[in-house]
Amino acid sequence: MRLAFVLSFLTGAYSVVVWGPGEERALVGDSLTVSCRYTNYVENVKYWSRDNMLGKGFLVKTDGTTNDNRISITDNKAGRVFSVTMKDLKEDDDGWYQCGISIPGWFVYDQTSLVHISVKKVQAPKNVINQIKGKVTVRCKYHKSYTDSVKYWCKDKLQLPCSILVKTGGTDTHGRISIRDDKKEGAFYITMTDLTKDDEGQYKCGISQFLFDEKVSVYVHVNEGDTMPDLWGPRNVSGMASSSQTITCQYAADYTKSVKYWCKDSGADVCSPEVNTHDKEREDRTQIRDDPSNRVCDHHQKPHRK
Repeated sequence: MRLAFVLSFLTGAYSVVVWGPGEERALVGDSLTVSCRYTNYVENVKYWSRDNMLGKGFLVKTDGTTNDNRISITDNKAGRVFSVTMKDLKEDDDGWYQCGISIPGWFVYDQTSLVHISVKKVQAPKNVINQIKGKVTVRCKYHKSYTDSVKYWCKDKLQLPCSILVKTGGTDTHGRISIRDDKKEGAFYITMTDLTKDDEGQYKCGISQFLFDEKVSVYVHVNEGDTMPDLWGPRNVSGMASSSQTITCQYAADYTKSVKYWCKDSGADVCSPEVNTHDKEREDRTQIRDDPSNRVCDHHQKPHRK
């Protein structure tokens, strides 16, 4: 069976109260500012919390409450956006968070939006896209401790090890693919030219280490048409049992206010919705979140719990 991510044309059929960027990526040691936009509850308390299997842990609120001195929050009521700044990021900061608006009262729920913060020693964009015969350049930033390490670009092939295509200090060019390391900037660049449809897929920026390499995933989309598609995402996704999985789909500007949903293809052109951006979450670990500002929607499958 196949799973599909679909745009529903029910524009205006629901109202999003608060939304964040979906995912932010940052290097260890850097600072990061996350903007959470909202439509209602201008005078209510806004907050930033850690979302994990133990529940929700408040980190900072606009009423002055704080549980981490590295994190601050400001609320621009005129612009209807509150911003959270996290400083001196650590690898332990990697995980799920929530932009939240406190709604007092009985039998009412806070308005929240999930945000995944990825904190690693190597970072890159989640997605890049161009047309057939076009070119993409991927910028992979890395921590200063990896200045002299070998960097590489590899392609995922289902359950097989990531196949290295180019690397620094050796094979820096392979056909239409090249790699360049700017040590002063702390970033290495991958360039893929004369793209073909076979180039589409999941790749990784990697840094060689003694035991476990540092890697970050990048999905390369190659469009066959003369124009960019209305909706695009990865063709195939693989994962391990008991692990989480996030699938990102991007969409055209015309569909910012449309309902998006994740469905399971049961054959005969029937795709049964699993979750949509109106309901946002089901009890069976399936979540969806929409980031209209970046025109990105993520489907997140939480791990099984015993």
